Amino acid sequence: MTNSHPYRGLTKRLTVLCEIGRVGVALSEIPPPSPDDPLPIGYRRILEARTVRDLLAEPDITSKVAKETSEFRKNFASFDLVANEGYLLSLVAAKLTIQKILLISSLGRFQTLFNLAKLRAKGVLVFESAMDLDGTQSRRRP
Repeated sequence: MTNSHPYRGLTKRLTVLCEIGRVGVALSEIPPPSPDDPLPIGYRRILEARTVRDLLAEPDITSKVAKETSEFRKNFASFDLVANEGYLLSLVAAKLTIQKILLISSLGRFQTLFNLAKLRAKGVLVFESAMDLDGTQSRRRP
């Protein structure tokens, strides 16, 4: 009899998927938790934390503006979005910086960052430097 762990190899696969920007795929491959096996919840939390950490590691990420991609605008019906993602898209439409989205979002800082990162991984959003209406780089306020 072999004592094979049901998640053998899953950790490495999830890591590779995250490294190539396929967070949504990685999350979908985590098996559903059961009362006898809470390990999938742990895998999900680790992926969420890693995704947020990677987003925050980007230079000046909170001063950038999230914008919908042209692909999303052309074919939004083909994207599989959940309610939290739709809510954040309504905030993105206001052309706010990520810092401002974090201030007004009712999802909380962590979930807001995680869902913004997921939207970018799905190809719905891009993060660009904030620009004034005249096209010059906006000045940071102290």
